[in-house]
Order: sequence, then C-alpha cells, then structure tokens
Amino acid sequence: MPTHIEQELGLAPTTHRFRRWFRKLVSEEERSLDPLTVNYEAWRSVRHGVRQWPHYQEAPNYVEVLVSPEDWDDYWGIDSGRKESGVAAYVRARAAEKGYWMAGEPQVSVMANDAIEPGELEVSCQFIEPKKGEAPSPLTSDAVSSTGRMNFEELNIPPFLQPAPQETTRMTSDDMQAARAAARAAMRAEEAVPEPEPEPAPEEKDPPTLRFIDEAHAGVAYLVGEGAFRLELHSGDCIGAVRWGEEVPPEVNVRLDAEGFPYVDVMQCTLAVLDGRWTVTNHAPRGTRLTKHDGRRFMLGEPEPCPIEEGDVLWLGPRRPLRFEVGKSA
Repeated sequence: MPTHIEQELGLAPTTHRFRRWFRKLVSEEERSLDPLTVNYEAWRSVRHGVRQWPHYQEAPNYVEVLVSPEDWDDYWGIDSGRKESGVAAYVRARAAEKGYWMAGEPQVSVMANDAIEPGELEVSCQFIEPKKGEAPSPLTSDAVSSTGRMNFEELNIPPFLQPAPQETTRMTSDDMQAARAAARAAMRAEEAVPEPEPEPAPEEKDPPTLRFIDEAHAGVAYLVGEGAFRLELHSGDCIGAVRWGEEVPPEVNVRLDAEGFPYVDVMQCTLAVLDGRWTVTNHAPRGTRLTKHDGRRFMLGEPEPCPIEEGDVLWLGPRRPLRFEVGKSA
C-alpha cells in the first residue's frame, strides 16, 4: 500500500512497482494480484497509447487485462463487472486530470489466461467504438471543475487511489474553452461534409436456420473444449446464452446454458462460410475474443465477418477457450 508521503509527492505508482519487483526478486512465494496494481498498470498502458491530434490528445478507450487463473478464481472472477468498473473509474479520473479526450466511457475487460503467472498481469489497449447509445465526449467536460481539478466525490474514487496534485497537469479555464472550441469546430467540419448518396438496399440473405453447404467445405465445424465438450456448428449458426426470463432473439439457433457460459451474451456471434472460408461475426456489445493459431489475439467489436481457421481459439467467456475445427467431407 502506498504511503501518504508517496501520494503527496506523486510517487505512488513508481514506488508500488518497485516494491512488487523487489518482493518478486527476494521471495519465491506466490502472491496474489492486488487491485492497486491493476489500476496503476491499466492507466500506464492507456497513457503510453495516447495519440496526438492537432488540437487535442486522444486516449485509448478499451483496456484488456489478462490475469492468472488463480487470481481470477481468488478475486477477479467474483463480481467482475463491479471490479472492472472500478478500474475504468480510475482510468477515467486520471485521463480527465491529464486533459485527454476519450471516445465515451473507458471500457475494461478482465480475463483469465493460462499463460499468466499468479500475481502477474498483461495489459493492452485499443481504440474502439463507444458503447451503443453513448456519444463520444471529452472526459474533462463533466469530471473537471472550472479550476481544472477532478471532482473525485462524483466519481466515487477512494482517497488512496487519487493521484497526487503535484503529479497532475491542471487545466485552466482558457484551456477548457479552447478544447471545447476545437471540438465544436471539428463537429462543424463533419456536418459540412456532404452526405453520400444512399446505397441500394442490400439483397435479402438466407435466414440462419437454412444450412448453406459450400462446394469446397462440408459446411460443418466444431468448437472443441476440455473433456468431452464438442459443439457442432453449421454455416449460419448464431450462438447465444439462455438466461431465465430473458428473451432470446429468433436469430439465435445455437443456445447455450447461461450457467455453464455465464459471460456469453444472449446473442454472441455467428459462424458462417463466406466465399469459401469460415468466418465469425460478433454481435455482443463487449465483443468476442479470438486467438489465432499463431498466437495473435483479437477482440472482435464490429459486426463484420472475420476469417477463422483450423486451430484458432474462440473464447466464449474468459474461462471457456474452444478450438475451432472444420468438419471433413464424407
């Protein structure tokens, strides 16, 4: 835990990182991953990913945190939504203090990964579309007062997580007015762009209940998990989780038990053969995670088809990695 002096001098993140490194060096015992470390490392990754525009700086609005299965079971997998919101609130507060612009509220996902050691973590950031119904807006417009200081009470940030005044960059009222003027000018420039001519109505596609069989493929694939789990899929199948009292869209024809797949959305993703290749299309607001067979990781956010190949891993929840296999022709 950082001391009061470290907070006052703005050294808390640095000294906290040094303590963790020193404990790891002198002690071989396993240590759990504390929330303070996740907050600091999430903000550190966001700060390093800031990109510069002519009139403002934009911070990444999506943070993915990978923790060990042990830390997930001990802490992060319990009421994970609330804990992700706490990390997002800390990132939001720090971004507002620095005057960074962010597309909507920060989105944080904490997931378990077998490659992470207990007490360690891996953090990555991306620029993604804000959540549906949430318009992009400068973080400083609501969270920072006219003097440039954060209103931590409104954000419900504990005192020991608040950055020290000496560590932050204060925004003057002139800076705030200049930022708002730049944002309004950018909006006017967007409005001045002539609207493109309407595109012709798309052709009607076959409903997902029809089975499309491609000449070069059997039209059958499998998602294979631990033990005897083997989910058979046909081209056009839409996967979702069934929860008590929740209405399931008619497009969802592969319905999973929500107790076994608690993190799967009611309409998660669709697997289909397009132009002779299997693809996966995300429908979930929080995205669908895909790990390629060569180790590259992707978070599918837009509802656009993404190629999926033999040996790729599709994650239906942070603890349910499923290997993709293509069915063989008879």
